Amino acid sequence: MIINLKYQLKLFKFIPNFLTLCNALLGCLSILVLFNDFKIIDGFSSYELIVLFVLLASILDFFDGFLARALKSESKIGGQLDSFSDSITFGLVPSLFMFDFLYNKTGIFTVSFISLTIFICTILRLSKFNISEYQKDFIGLPSPSSGLFFIGLPFIASKIEVMYILIIILFISILMISNLKFYSLKNINSNEKKVFLLLLVITNLIALGLALMFDISAFSIPTMIILSYLISSSLSLLFNRLNSSS
Repeated sequence: MIINLKYQLKLFKFIPNFLTLCNALLGCLSILVLFNDFKIIDGFSSYELIVLFVLLASILDFFDGFLARALKSESKIGGQLDSFSDSITFGLVPSLFMFDFLYNKTGIFTVSFISLTIFICTILRLSKFNISEYQKDFIGLPSPSSGLFFIGLPFIASKIEVMYILIIILFISILMISNLKFYSLKNINSNEKKVFLLLLVITNLIALGLALMFDISAFSIPTMIILSYLISSSLSLLFNRLNSSS
């Protein structure tokens, strides 16, 4: 009985790692859908399915860490699994996704190849994160945020000039490996975080209003949410810096 109980506890503590592995599998499935156009769910295009898969993976990515802390099962292998999974789902998938979109739009390989910058900067960002000490906020844009931004981009970028799309790709990629501070949604008790959350709510409401006004595809929502996050984080940092210097 005691042995069974210990076995059950070990199995229970493996749940966070299982969610992390599901995150990686969703990334692999997204790549298969992208290049084979599988009709796993009727009524959805391959691009739309990838958005759904990456969104689900981002939810699992949040809960694996949350459960690991709650179950006190944090481990080195769990941290490594998380980074490897994120490099697939939020690095390789968005990179190939944008490559496919740009190649279909331009037919030029060298132009589309620039999208691989996303993957390169993602693995650089994750490597940097793995050797850094724990911080309450992020230094550099988190890779899940970057991944979510890019999977929704094609749904609003069909009429945007290719040059501007490439600039956006390079800009977001550089943000990942920058030393700029981005707020985390953890530890929201401080006044600094409250300003950020207020701005985040306001910018998301504005984004929702614009989406309804211009009839923007619902699959572009991940991009709009991350754009709201970028704007809110930047404005709240500026506000708090001005407030502290006055």
